[in-house]
Amino acid sequence: MNYIGNNIAVLRKKNGMTQEELAIKIGVSAQSVSKWENGTNMPDISVLPIIAEVFDVSIDYIFGRETVKTLSPINLSEIAEKAYDNFLLTVSRAFIDCELSEEKLLSNAKETKEYLKEHPSVQTAVMKIGTSCGVYANKDLAVIWPNMDSEAIKLFDNKDCIEFIKCLADDNFRAVMKYQLQNAGTMSYTAASAAKHCNITVEQATNALKLLNKYMFASKSTVDLGDEKVDVYQLRAIYKMTLVYVIMSLSAKLAKYEESYRGFCC
Repeated sequence: MNYIGNNIAVLRKKNGMTQEELAIKIGVSAQSVSKWENGTNMPDISVLPIIAEVFDVSIDYIFGRETVKTLSPINLSEIAEKAYDNFLLTVSRAFIDCELSEEKLLSNAKETKEYLKEHPSVQTAVMKIGTSCGVYANKDLAVIWPNMDSEAIKLFDNKDCIEFIKCLADDNFRAVMKYQLQNAGTMSYTAASAAKHCNITVEQATNALKLLNKYMFASKSTVDLGDEKVDVYQLRAIYKMTLVYVIMSLSAKLAKYEESYRGFCC
């Protein structure tokens, strides 16, 4: 049977190509593609890798020896760990100067993951300053920075950036942020109640809440009690805390940084 020709025809149609369009991508005539598909002729072995690359499949698949791999959905509770695993898998390839099987690469990435867990001071990184490339991972997180060039240097002069860092450096700001995170989604509070729980003054709590409200970490609504009006706060946009945790985690790492790497390329 004409497995190769049939598979080429199926892949071509699946990718919405005409025989002429496929011929142009491969660098042959449309007549050649037609002959392959109807079984009159077979593509030369030297052309098979080109055909496989066009359709992003293996040569074995064109021969009918392999099915197309499908990807199953990832449970949301597993997405962070899966992304971290794939990150380490990609980084592992940067430290290997020869071709390895997928099984070997997966094993290498798994070993790196376990090593980072067992050695909290160790990290792995690839840095190419000036060529827009920077990746870093430790036991807690993985960071991708694609713009390690002149644009990155500008961050040192970014006033918005500096102002937010100042907020995180403020004890009262962090205290109220921590207080509402510990009671996430279960309560509303006032500046007075926050002050009591955080052991700070009402004025300090109010100033902290103004900033939390400014950066949309807390929402404010005014309640009319008849005799007076009271500002009531609630936790807002908890998803933004992912970025805050990254900043805090990296800051903690930098504060006690140790030059210890399992794989580093610069």
